[in-house]
Order: sequence, then C-alpha cells, then structure tokens
Amino acid sequence: MRRFTGACFVACAGTAAFAGCDLDLQPFTPDAGEPAPVFDSGDGTVDANKPSLEDASIPEDTGAPDATVDGGDGGTRKHVFVTSTTGNGGFGASGVVALTGADQRCQTAATAANLKGTFVAWISSNNPATTAISRITKDVGPWYLVNGPMVFANKQAITTTGPLVPIDKDETGKTVGAPDTVWTGTQTNGTADNQVCATVLGGWTSAQAGPNGRAGNVKEKNASWTQSVAPACNTAHHLYCFEQ
Repeated sequence: MRRFTGACFVACAGTAAFAGCDLDLQPFTPDAGEPAPVFDSGDGTVDANKPSLEDASIPEDTGAPDATVDGGDGGTRKHVFVTSTTGNGGFGASGVVALTGADQRCQTAATAANLKGTFVAWISSNNPATTAISRITKDVGPWYLVNGPMVFANKQAITTTGPLVPIDKDETGKTVGAPDTVWTGTQTNGTADNQVCATVLGGWTSAQAGPNGRAGNVKEKNASWTQSVAPACNTAHHLYCFEQ
C-alpha cells in the first residue's frame, strides 16, 4: 500500500496537480437528486422561486421615468384650445351640417397637432336648438391648455367660475394672433345666444354681412370669454375646441 504524509494530503486537497501527490481524485459531480436552492428573504422565510440577481429577465433600472399616456379616452387630463385658423360664420348648408362642420374644424386642427381624443366646438345654435354645454357629453376634466395650465377643473366650472386662465393658446400651444375673437353663439351659462349667423336653414349657415353671430374674446377669463361682441357673419374668427 502506498503511504502519504499529512502535508501531502493538505496540499492535494488544494489542487490535484500538486507535485508529489499521487492521489487518484475524480472530478466532483453534483448529486442530481439535490434539492433546488432556496433563498432567504431576510424575514425567516424562504422562496425557492426567487430569481437569481444575474437573471437576464429582470429589466435593468435605468432611472428613467415611466412613460405617460395622453388623454382621449375618459382620462383625467383633457385639452381645450382655440383654433389657429379662422373662418366666417357659415359652417354648413343646414343647421345640423353646420354643427358638424364646426366640430370638423376642431378635429382637423387637433389631428394636425397630434392631439389624441375627440374634439367638439364650443358653440350653440338654433334649428336644431343646441347648447354648447350640452355638446360636451362626457362630464370629465380637468381641461388644460396645450402644454399649459388648467383652464377648467370640471364641466360645472365651465358655466359657473369660468376659465381660470384665458383660452388664448392654439392646438400647438402657441398664443394666437389677431383677431382675438371666437365664434360661440353662447352665453356664460352655456346656452344659446340669439345671434348665431342664422338663416331659415338654421344657425351658422350664413356667411353674409346681414346677420351677426355672438363671439367671445380669447384674452378674457370673465364673461367675455364666451359672450363679448357680435360681429357680422362674413368676418373671420376662431373657434374654441374641447376634448371629450
């Protein structure tokens, strides 16, 4: 029988290739029947399913903020703006078509500025009898200027407290230039004014100098925001647009 000293044993325990040791050591093979490792959570419990710190499936924390989503689906932040473009008081060939035409002006402006959601014009009419406040069908809010401060905290505030700041920013967030006026046909309580560029076909069907239409002022946050002057219907003015 071959003998080996204690020193040789210690050295060989560190490496099987140590000179002078003639041990026939086999490579270590883990027992396939060993239990899966468990991880101490620090509170006396263990979790066998806890992933390793090197698990590539865990996303790296880059410190960047979570992405935000614009409104347009009943969310908590809506937009209100004044159109950058202007037009006369003839929005359509009939009362119903005219209201649709006003909404299309708002939606076209919003889409071009990459604003999500559905927008309607703040406008009242007759034949059919329609109030501006009833056209905002979803009682949601608050409404903000594009890239700006809050204007209305909720739907009720539109006809009670009025705007907190003037609605003088367009769909891109820029301050609109002259004229400072906006077709509304609407009083401060959200109902129709009697001047709506009307013909026998209904409101907002005339682009003539004869009839007049009620207009608000974008620089005001008192009653004049919606009920100010009454210019001739052949003159050009902006529109207020509310996100639904």
